Amino acid sequence: NAFWVLNPQTLFKVVSIVGNDVTVEPSSPYAEDWVAFIERLGILKTDGVYFMSTIVSAVIDGPTQRITFTLTDAPGFDIDVVRHLSSMHLCRYLRDALSETWQTNGVVRINAEVVELLNETDAEVVGDFPDPIT
Repeated sequence: NAFWVLNPQTLFKVVSIVGNDVTVEPSSPYAEDWVAFIERLGILKTDGVYFMSTIVSAVIDGPTQRITFTLTDAPGFDIDVVRHLSSMHLCRYLRDALSETWQTNGVVRINAEVVELLNETDAEVVGDFPDPIT
């Protein structure tokens, strides 16, 4: 099944959150039209809760290079609870297996590869299939 992944890269620094508008400073020296590249913005809060919303529009302020994203949903919280803000991506595991390496009884390292789904659609299956249990 597909799942949402928050980009671990720091693309933006949050400047303000007002209603459905999130104003950010890009980590690069120049702002880009991010709506051409990403559809959803994700926020990891300091309490570990994720917030995700679709981007409706983005406006770049020329002098400051700040970007104001207008979202479909208002975050409903202030910037003091934001730990990380970046793009969200719909992904699937690339392989059917994960690799676990136990370093101690309580510490494990897990390697998993994911791939972004750029055009996720439902597949219609036609025909009768026998019950797999019987």
